[in-house]
Amino acid sequence: MVTSNLSKSLKELLQGDDTYGPVAHEEVDAAESKLGIRFPLSYRTFLIHFGASVGHPSIAGLPNTRSTDKETPYFENILDLVAQVKRIDGDNIPNSYIPFSDDGAELKFYFDVGSIDSQGECSIVALGPGVSTVVAHSLDTFIQRFKNVSLEIV
Repeated sequence: MVTSNLSKSLKELLQGDDTYGPVAHEEVDAAESKLGIRFPLSYRTFLIHFGASVGHPSIAGLPNTRSTDKETPYFENILDLVAQVKRIDGDNIPNSYIPFSDDGAELKFYFDVGSIDSQGECSIVALGPGVSTVVAHSLDTFIQRFKNVSLEIV
């Protein structure tokens, strides 16, 4: 029931954005296994129902395209994004931080999978020059605040 309500909420929030489409539970499980983590419930629901999105905000996911493909992919793959961030900023980013979005400028947004609570959610952290702050505690809240330009970045 919780994931059904969450799926409806995400569908409303993503209206007007391009979404990749559903991803099989097995693909989500495989990505978690590869990364050695568990995604928060709201992100798992997003992946299973929408796959990835391009919009405001764009959210990396599990499309069947990768950054190593001949053509630049339209949707960003979370596995590629994690690898890129680890390669570039690996020494400065905690291992429990999983990047999934950005503001199109200098801020990147991360799930802090080391802080998953009893509801299956975790803190979403904004990192950038002089910025390190929690901006939400679930993906749906993050999207809503981002779209309403009410993320508090300090």
